[in-house]
Amino acid sequence: YFFTPHKLDHDPLLMLTWTISLSVVATCLWGTLLGALLPLGIRRLGLDPALLSSPAIATFSDVSAIFIYFNIATLFFAL
Repeated sequence: YFFTPHKLDHDPLLMLTWTISLSVVATCLWGTLLGALLPLGIRRLGLDPALLSSPAIATFSDVSAIFIYFNIATLFFAL
């Protein structure tokens, strides 16, 4: 009964729990994908991937994590 849609509609704490959980999962997957593909793109441009990868990955990952969180929150709370 805990994970039924009926319970999700009436419990804001459960909706917040799902929002945070899905945001963490999506952010980790996005950061991993970004960390794998950004060095390849930088190398394709003819630059040294070691110089730009770490700061760029951290910045893009942090900024996109906020967008991911707010998009998922908008879906759950219908803001």
